[in-house]
Formats: sequence, C-alpha cells, structure tokens
Amino acid sequence: MKRDMDLVRRMLLVAEEQPHGEWLLGVDGIDADTFAAHVQWLLDAGFVEGRVTEMAGFAASRIERLTWQGCEFLDAARNETLWVRAKEVFCSNMVSFPLSLLKDWLEAEIKRSLPGLGG
Repeated sequence: MKRDMDLVRRMLLVAEEQPHGEWLLGVDGIDADTFAAHVQWLLDAGFVEGRVTEMAGFAASRIERLTWQGCEFLDAARNETLWVRAKEVFCSNMVSFPLSLLKDWLEAEIKRSLPGLGG
C-alpha cells in the first residue's frame, strides 16, 4: 500500500475535530485496512498518539490525539489553496517525496505570504 498524503491530511483534520477524550476510529469512505496503515504511518511520524492492533488478518486502529508535531504539520497543510499548490509542485516533479520536504515547503510558502516575514 502506498502512503496517500491527501488521506494523511484528511485524517489529521478529522482527528483535530474530535472532542477531548474521544478516539478517531475511522474516516468515512476509507476501509479499515487503509485507515490502519495510515494510522501506523502517522504514529511512526510522531503526528498522533494511538494504536494499531492486528488480529487474525483484521486491523483495529485508533487515533487518540494529535501530538504537537502533528498540529504543526496540520497548521502548515490546513489551507486548501496552498495544499493544492503543494501537490502540483511535488506531484508534477516526483513520484514520491519525503514528508519533511513537504512540510518545509508549506512552511516556507506560509512565511513568504506573511508581511514582514519573507514576502
């Protein structure tokens, strides 16, 4: 399975909206295995706290909360126009790219757009 950055962003946006103490157990339109794989990648990246449990070929997963790092990435990726532009830049030039490069690019674009910071 390939990592889907649109799904990563969507999962973080949905997780952010969860009331305190409630877990995100899935996202509409995403099958359990795809959700579980992306939860594991988000755990690996340090963007969320949660759990993925595999039992007899079935994956149960949950996102308990966003971490500070997850909030920082989401803040950089929140703007839809900037997200679409990032995908155009990255997807037109390469098949795969590191998450850190995407985050750095998003942050640089935000900085460039703010008066007095780099514009």
